Amino acid sequence: MNELPCITTSAEDVTQFLACLNKEMAEHRLFRFLNGLDELYQAQRSQILLMSPLPSVETICGMLQQGRNNRDKYWRGQISPLIPLNG
Repeated sequence: MNELPCITTSAEDVTQFLACLNKEMAEHRLFRFLNGLDELYQAQRSQILLMSPLPSVETICGMLQQGRNNRDKYWRGQISPLIPLNG
């Protein structure tokens, strides 16, 4: 059985290619994630696509979650005075 030798060093062009490939894969993952978002997030999706460099999916999840939490707090603040406190 023929075994290939283990690569211990890499040429600069191979390293650059792998870095570019990883970036392309991350962007593809990001676009798939953004395309799967509900229409509720269309404004945020547009803003994210204008960012340079594009953030990671993990960063975007955090941004969207923070925006949702802020929106929830706002609406709770708007609605809570309408709820009678003494039943």
